[in-house]
Amino acid sequence: MRHYLSLACGLSLSVTSIALPNSVRAQSSEPVQPIHSTIISISPAELIYKTQLGYEHRWGTRNSLGLLGSYHYGNFSNSGQLRGGQLTGYYRRFLTHEFPTGLYVQAQASLLDFVHTASLVDTKTKQYYSFDYRAVSGGAGFGFGYRGRFLRRAFGNHLLYNAMLGVRFQHLPAADYDAAKYQPRTGFLGETTDANWHIGFGPGSLPHGLLTLDYEF
Repeated sequence: MRHYLSLACGLSLSVTSIALPNSVRAQSSEPVQPIHSTIISISPAELIYKTQLGYEHRWGTRNSLGLLGSYHYGNFSNSGQLRGGQLTGYYRRFLTHEFPTGLYVQAQASLLDFVHTASLVDTKTKQYYSFDYRAVSGGAGFGFGYRGRFLRRAFGNHLLYNAMLGVRFQHLPAADYDAAKYQPRTGFLGETTDANWHIGFGPGSLPHGLLTLDYEF
């Protein structure tokens, strides 16, 4: 009986010693998925009123830091009063998945170098008067967004879409004019053209939207 037990144990050890290296080789031969940490983004849907390029980098598993550089053409009614370049730095915290996909919250700060068209009304003659002036201003805001993947086979899982909606406040220095002779024109919803907010496509718009096409590498 002891002889059979010794023989069985020896056979079991031999099989294990042969199978184990094969299992290790099989596991080590599986491809390791690379961890992508950087994203470059553009905004094709927003080219009608601005050019924008973005850079974002992973910070941990659920955080990222990024920069957005944009130039606003000023080819819409409200944004026509605000033309120039804007640089925005932001922090994103991903809530439902790890970077770079899922629902996220964003906090941002921006610097705007712009040309503003001040539209005034002569208080006596009621005639309109306008002139351009240049200024530099800062701003901040926050929002919620979602990023997902698409066209996985065509682009090897590197292409993503990103949509965000939030609010921001951009300080817009007012033009110098004779307040005893002129007053600002009143615009949409009662705001004036030298106010620190408006609703539209310009860089000073209170509601802030973002729609980008992202590439991860």
